[in-house]
Amino acid sequence: AVEVPVYIFLQVTLTYLGNKITMMGSCAGAALCCYSFLVLPLDVAKWWSFGGQMLVTAAFTVVYIWTSLIVPSHVRVTVMGLCTAAGKLGSMVAPYTVLLAGNELTLAMCTYGTLLLFATFVSCMLPEAHSTFVPEVEEEDISLVTQRIHDSPHLT
Repeated sequence: AVEVPVYIFLQVTLTYLGNKITMMGSCAGAALCCYSFLVLPLDVAKWWSFGGQMLVTAAFTVVYIWTSLIVPSHVRVTVMGLCTAAGKLGSMVAPYTVLLAGNELTLAMCTYGTLLLFATFVSCMLPEAHSTFVPEVEEEDISLVTQRIHDSPHLT
């Protein structure tokens, strides 16, 4: 039920804003929703958690799209497998975070909010891959990397 509006939202934002801004905005917005449990009454904060769920779904979708665009094709399958394994590990560990917090939900939400802020800052360091050429074979990878090295003022 949450995925349909998220995919419509992503169709627009990925087209006009690109992967980096969409990822940073989704993670920062989800962190804000997590931290809303600290300042808002519980009834209001539960509605904010629905928005946070939508933004986390958007960030998770962008991670898969973005990873396939910035990773060279000869290692793409391996990297996508590692991303899937990390996602499965996270989905196994997430329920235990709530159990560790006990009845105090704010501790778990602060943990998730902090991890989302960390993801926001890490995504700042990744390259933008909006409307770029995605190489299909290893020769294209090598020529693309060689071209980027020659075009970079820091590496020559």
